[in-house]
Amino acid sequence: MSNVVWRACSGGVAAAAISLGLMTPVSGRSLADIEESGTFEVCLQEDNAPFSDQHTNKGVLVDIGDLVANKLGVKMVETWLFSAEYVRKTSCDLVPAVADIPNDEPLRLSSPYVEIRSLAVSRVSAAKLSGAEDFKGRSIGVLANSYARHVFSQKGYKLSVHYLENEEILKAVEDGEIDVGIVPQTSFDWYVRQRPDRLRADASPVGTDFDYSAALGLRRADKPLLAKVNDILREAVADGTVRGIFERYGLRYEAPKAN
Repeated sequence: MSNVVWRACSGGVAAAAISLGLMTPVSGRSLADIEESGTFEVCLQEDNAPFSDQHTNKGVLVDIGDLVANKLGVKMVETWLFSAEYVRKTSCDLVPAVADIPNDEPLRLSSPYVEIRSLAVSRVSAAKLSGAEDFKGRSIGVLANSYARHVFSQKGYKLSVHYLENEEILKAVEDGEIDVGIVPQTSFDWYVRQRPDRLRADASPVGTDFDYSAALGLRRADKPLLAKVNDILREAVADGTVRGIFERYGLRYEAPKAN
């Protein structure tokens, strides 16, 4: 099943990746319902800069939600949550970052709008990681509930798995508590923007094993709503609007492999 991606557009697959089995909505709204109400409700995490920050009402996912609402001709209404597991208790129409894995229900996935790359991060003073063999003998930080934990544990690597957020992993690497952290490109970009010249990242040791596309999750949307949202996203990816949103917050952007 697909996973909600809160942190860093976010997880790797996610910090706080929540199985959709926890999120089954009581009901969902059709395109006609949304147009009639004049509102589009988007679930966002409270303290997740640069993706969603309740204090400033800004972030990549805030802007993505607002883009879709504006193109639908309605007003975005934010519902701020501490954790993704509370989505099921809301009437949200949209979860703005979901790993794009096929055959997902009850969320209807939009076309993808960004490719999320995974990196191996180490201190600038450490030896460069040039391949998977370099992980041997090093302590590796991964999110507690991530796919990376499963893969690396199967290979017998030394893991630190108590982290719930990518920022915690990056700080542990910087402080020398662990040798390597596996995090998304977006998490790394934001961290080094605040704390430059301390960490180095390389994609080659992890390859593409933990990369994925992120999409929008529409809660039991009808076909007209899904089609409309897909049209909006495809145009926004093609004309550079989505790229501009990511770059506005200092994040590198890569278009999805297929859109």
